[in-house]
Amino acid sequence: FFSSRRRHTRFSLGLVGSEMCIRDRDYAALVRRQAPAPSDVTDAPPVSGDVASLKSYADGEFRAKRLPEAVTAYTRCIARCADEDDVDPQTVAALFSNRAAACMALSAFGDALRDGCAAAALRPDWVKGHVRVALALRALNLPREAIAAYHSALRCKPGDSDLNLGLCDAVQEASSK
Repeated sequence: FFSSRRRHTRFSLGLVGSEMCIRDRDYAALVRRQAPAPSDVTDAPPVSGDVASLKSYADGEFRAKRLPEAVTAYTRCIARCADEDDVDPQTVAALFSNRAAACMALSAFGDALRDGCAAAALRPDWVKGHVRVALALRALNLPREAIAAYHSALRCKPGDSDLNLGLCDAVQEASSK
């Protein structure tokens, strides 16, 4: 994934707002920025092994509802992806999406928004990243911006009843502001 030909891949996510979107960032710099300082991570698996085994560990922590540990494990896995040359961008998008879900469950809505934006930017045709963005925006009481995210999600999965319901809720929230 980080071959010299693709290392300078840039992406942007077309939502409105100041901090909501990742614009013109080098992917490798983004994932390195996401990684915590070693002193911030305690009792976590070392950054060793392949990405698949680290992701499996993180997924297990999430399923067991050990959410802070899951966030740490996903962060370490994302950092590991920055060091690998052949990581599929879909895998990295899934890691950001999963970490966004864990952050949402921890009420860390700003972090969830950042990770949802990263997932949506890496896989713009994947509904899950856009949904993570929309849910985080609604949790941050930004329904107008959430409407744009729901529209992006509906472009990926037209006619989805859950997305339409979320969109209707966001429209209602926006009209009551």
